[in-house]
Amino acid sequence: MILYDCEIKNLIQILYLRGKNTPDKTAYIYVPEEGDAKYCDFKTLYDNSAKVAGVLKESGIKKGDRCLIMYKQDMELLYGLYGCLMAGAVAVPLDIFDENTDMERYVNVYESCGASGILTNDSAASMMEDSSAKYFGGIPVFHYAMTENAKPYCCEFEDCLAILQYTSGSTGEPKGVMINQSSLLDNLKQIADRFYLTSDSSIVGWLPYHHDMGLIFGLYTAVYTGGRNVFMKPELFKSNPEKWIYAMNDYEATHVVAPNFGYELLCKLLKEKYENGNPDNISLASIERIVSGSESVRFNTQVELMEVCHKFGMKKEAVRAGYGLAEATLMLSMNTSDIPGGWLRVDKKALSENKIVVLERGQFTGNVKVIENDEIGTYLVGNGKPIDDNQLMVLSSDGEQLPKMSIGEICISGPSVAAGYWKRPKETAKTFVKGKDGQVILHTGDAGFIGDDGELYITGRYKESIVIHGVNYYPTDLETVSVKSNKSFNYAACAFSATFEDEDSIIIIQEIKGKTLSLDTLKDAAKDVRNNIFKSYQLQPHKIILVEENSIPRTDSGKIQRRTAKELFIKDALCGVLYEEQMKDADLSQIEVETVEDIKNIIVDLLADSLGIATAEVDLDMTFMKMGMNSQMNVNIVAQLNTVPGVKLSVVDVFNQNTVDKLATHIFDTCFSESIKTDDLDALNEDELAMLLEQELG
Repeated sequence: MILYDCEIKNLIQILYLRGKNTPDKTAYIYVPEEGDAKYCDFKTLYDNSAKVAGVLKESGIKKGDRCLIMYKQDMELLYGLYGCLMAGAVAVPLDIFDENTDMERYVNVYESCGASGILTNDSAASMMEDSSAKYFGGIPVFHYAMTENAKPYCCEFEDCLAILQYTSGSTGEPKGVMINQSSLLDNLKQIADRFYLTSDSSIVGWLPYHHDMGLIFGLYTAVYTGGRNVFMKPELFKSNPEKWIYAMNDYEATHVVAPNFGYELLCKLLKEKYENGNPDNISLASIERIVSGSESVRFNTQVELMEVCHKFGMKKEAVRAGYGLAEATLMLSMNTSDIPGGWLRVDKKALSENKIVVLERGQFTGNVKVIENDEIGTYLVGNGKPIDDNQLMVLSSDGEQLPKMSIGEICISGPSVAAGYWKRPKETAKTFVKGKDGQVILHTGDAGFIGDDGELYITGRYKESIVIHGVNYYPTDLETVSVKSNKSFNYAACAFSATFEDEDSIIIIQEIKGKTLSLDTLKDAAKDVRNNIFKSYQLQPHKIILVEENSIPRTDSGKIQRRTAKELFIKDALCGVLYEEQMKDADLSQIEVETVEDIKNIIVDLLADSLGIATAEVDLDMTFMKMGMNSQMNVNIVAQLNTVPGVKLSVVDVFNQNTVDKLATHIFDTCFSESIKTDDLDALNEDELAMLLEQELG
């Protein structure tokens, strides 16, 4: 890459050149919960980051030292991220924790990478210093306020290790993906080319910085392209997703990227606005690309996204899907700007046998008709064509390259591929395999094929990690939590994902020790699993199945066979089943509401069921977000409340009226107070009505 007549060697060199040549151009806009947005130009970004680097250097942080990056997602995060790289240190992005966080994963990552320092917000510094003393060997904590008298510093512009990206969800044995500056630059180039990002681009998002898509696409692209990135805290999106919509409108978003679940929520909110006449005059006409990635891309969601956003001015062909993973820095495939995303309808039975029989094909443009309750076919979404300068291939189990329309393991080689896993030579050798010519081939663990249209289609996962709402969870972690949930459990548990109503959900199978248990005891044991899974990961398993000892399929050596267990589950052929607990939608169609307390009781019951807690534990004044409710759970609550006769509630209401008391009062005032008042009038006789009229007239 040549920029301003300079050969570029790393991302910090680009930041230096942008600060020098376009100092006043806005690089980032931070959208807070309340108040005005905060702006940062390229010169300010470089200067403040250089001060952070100066503090690190003066404190003894050396080239190659690892630093934990743990921030609330705001402007200070940017200075810490770039300051770490400018000091020559390696950034290790992690989500910031609070007093209720299980610290096991954080301690394991710290011990794995051997961190020499922690970078965090000014407001979190005191808490982080206490945590460092308790969990992280007392390593120093750095924050922006320390830069007041700092001497700016920037290391040499060279290729070196830039990021250790620890895979989300891993606790017991965390693996840090080693991303060098050269791989980072190559993948940023591919992203800029495929998304057609320019210095005029405006990316608007909420993705967390400690995930590869949030870090590289959500933040680093601004410096690479010279455009601007508008960002907010992920927590703000979860508590008030309308902020995302308003930011797209206010800052004329040209590019948007999110996981599938984010777009499902976006469609619900936009449909409500459209049905109400678009009172806020939302326009999405500026959007050039709206891309789904990070988790399974649903065909129905893509179609709905195309249709709904088009009503707000967006071109239909803006809808795309992409594929990638941290081991390849980020992106492996997406279509170029002039090729709309494709889709296939394939024979369902043939697909189950790893064969592709195309029944129908098309692109996400114009009118796309969806066959509901399709017994013959299933839809696959194209994830675009492989990126340039890298070789994407589909290999058989024998390592032979397969032709188009043949299902195998998706693999890639080239400059975007990471350098391996930090200090894990065995895992590195297994995933980053040296080919016959000495070239490193990344085995992704995902199954798919290259279509005859040249697009990559994903059919499943060879790896057993579970992806829920864009986050990877490892079966062993969930199984460990399950086993420890009740003293009546055997050591064996099995966790996997299955699809219900187009939503990936978690299934837990847990063995019981030899003795016979009563039905009530089994119910309590299943509830213990649900409670502990939620407390540890904020997840709600779709089904918890308790089985007899030695009922879970195993290999001869005793290893749990998750694929076999999943196949048996799908066929309803599991052995030794003692009890099944399944999440069920409440049917409230027979409920009669007379007082606001009736509504409160209904909401409390629904929250308790969703969170897996007792009704007595529901705080009437605590916000739903603090309780642990996520956006999808809130949507489900709205759907269940709308089954109560007389209730007409929108998704937006549950975000605006975000406590039990507020929501109950809102529902009662808007849905019942007038009808109850009318019913009371109907019960009065003529003399009572005359007296009431006289009082009203004075």
